[in-house]
Parts: sequence; C-alpha cells; structure tokens
Amino acid sequence: MTPPYTNRWNAYGYVVLTALLLVVGQVLRVPATASASPGAPPSNVPTALAVPAGYTLLFSSRADGVQIYTCQSGQWAFHAPRAALFDQEYAQHTATHYGGVDHGLTPVPRWAVVRDNSRIRGGNAVSAPSPNANSIPLLRLEVMERQGSGVFESVAYIQRLNTTGGVGPTGACQGDERREVPYTADYFFYAPGPIPAGVPASLAIPDGQVLRLATRAHGVQIYACVAEVWTFHAPRAELFDQLWGQQVAIHYGGIDRGLTAGPWWQSTRDNSRIRAGNAVSAPSPNTNSIPLLRLQVLERSGGSFAQFNWIHRLNTTGGVSPTGACATGDRREVPYTADYYFYGN
Repeated sequence: MTPPYTNRWNAYGYVVLTALLLVVGQVLRVPATASASPGAPPSNVPTALAVPAGYTLLFSSRADGVQIYTCQSGQWAFHAPRAALFDQEYAQHTATHYGGVDHGLTPVPRWAVVRDNSRIRGGNAVSAPSPNANSIPLLRLEVMERQGSGVFESVAYIQRLNTTGGVGPTGACQGDERREVPYTADYFFYAPGPIPAGVPASLAIPDGQVLRLATRAHGVQIYACVAEVWTFHAPRAELFDQLWGQQVAIHYGGIDRGLTAGPWWQSTRDNSRIRAGNAVSAPSPNTNSIPLLRLQVLERSGGSFAQFNWIHRLNTTGGVSPTGACATGDRREVPYTADYYFYGN
C-alpha cells in the first residue's frame, strides 16, 4: 500500500519553506470556508471540473498564499504557487502547496502534508473561470505522482475552487523581476471508493446523511462482576482525527458521569456531547474483537457535535469481555481500538 519513493526534498528544505510561509504572514490568517473533515462534495462545481464517479471527498482545506510570477523575455510568466493549507475547524496548518521548480523537481504544482510529509504532484489540469472577479481560474487536477505513506497516499483528484486574487501582473517587465500576488482558494482532495469502505449492509446509514468526522479510538471496554458474571459496564476512550492525529473527542459511559446510561461522545474543543442508542451490530472482521455497530444519536447538547445523527463503530480490535468466574466487585479494563464515523445532514 505504501508507494516506493525517493526523498528528493529533505527535511531541511521543508522546514525552510514552512518558515518562509510564517515570515510572509500567510499562516496568520485562517479563513473558515473549508474543512479537513469529510463532508458533502462542494456544490455549484462547473461540469467540466466534476470528479469522475467512484471517487469520494477525503477532506478539504483552505489555502492562503501567493501566486509567483517572474519576468521572462520581457513578459510576466507564471512561476509557482506557495501557500499554506489549513484545517479551519482547529486552525491547524495541515499542508503546504508549492511548485516543483523551486525544489529541483518537475515544475508542476505539489502538495505536502505537514504531519507525515506524504506528497503528491498534480497534472492534466482542466480549468473554468472563477466566480470572483480578478481571480485565478478554478481547476481540477489528477494526481500524477505520490510520495510517502500518509494522508496523501490515496488521493487521486484535486479541485481548486472559490479562488480569490492571484492574477498575474500585466505589462512589460525587465530582468529578473519577481512578483508575489496574494490569493486564497479551497482545495478539495478525493480518494477512490466509499469512505468508510466495506460496511456491512445491515449497518448502512440512512440516505441523506453525510460523513462529517472520521476518528480512531484508543481505550478500554470496562467490565464489572455482577452476581458472579462478567457484565459490560462502560467504554472509556480517546478519539483522534484519522487524518491529522489530533484528539477531537472522548468516549465514556453515562453511568460514570451521572448522565443517562448509554455511550456518550464529547468534543474536546467545545465540550458538546451526544448520547447514542438503538444499536445494530455485526461481527467484527478481526478475531476476539467487539462487534461493529451502527448507533442513532438520541440526545445532544449544543455545539459542534450537535450536527451528528448517526455513528458507526468499525474496524474494532480487542475489547472482548473476560470469561470465567468472578467475584462481585471485580472489574476489568480490556484494551480496544475502533474507528468511529459520525454522520449528519
């Protein structure tokens, strides 16, 4: 699954580029129009820029940077982009956009993830006019090359939408003049197949719901001895964004918090929380593991988690109840992992 690659851009070069972005102040502004979480594909995309069937939006990010132009034979010519991409929800710098020409590579657009340094090269661009005046065109690009293992390793298509600014200077120029023209854009990154993949039909989410958050949980399933029988008590886990690795939630049982009994999830950003029930289960594909689940959100508080209506628990490992006799009052915490997916309208 991990593509072979040769690291032609060493860590020093990457640090220098990020530092340059900080110097010019691009990372100080974080527009809030795109999300690093999955969601509905963008609306009002020109037909020419539509992504082929069979590809799913993996995430989107807001870019803030410059389009660089240099003087060539007395005329202004496009040189390369330089921009920082942000997860607007957490104001996190997630990726860098640059031109290969500035790093001894093929002179085409490239993107690199800050967290894991996975990288992609775009090409075969199809363009359409921007809806905003004096702005660079919208684009759809195919991923022509992938390097490294991580967030970008499955990306196949990119859309550049909602562009503002970035248009090259006009008129004559001289010598080695160079201009950096500020621009912003929303970049949408697509991967093959449904996300998540391989969900049992019995756990299908109702039509009209969109994946809003994909997380990985690490924690324990807690069992207590009741009448000399091991009985499930509650979960306790931390949830991390699958793409960026940042903790986004905690998972616990209401019984341990003086709340309605049942599983709860709480945002670490704004403490909004949800309780789910009406569980439908299916066997885990992994041996000795708790089942997969589809749950319906039954109770919610205001905040970021109020948007969720359904939850998947998938790809479970571990967490199975102990067996054998026990003494009343005994308690076991069994480690488990799972992927939790949250859906909303």
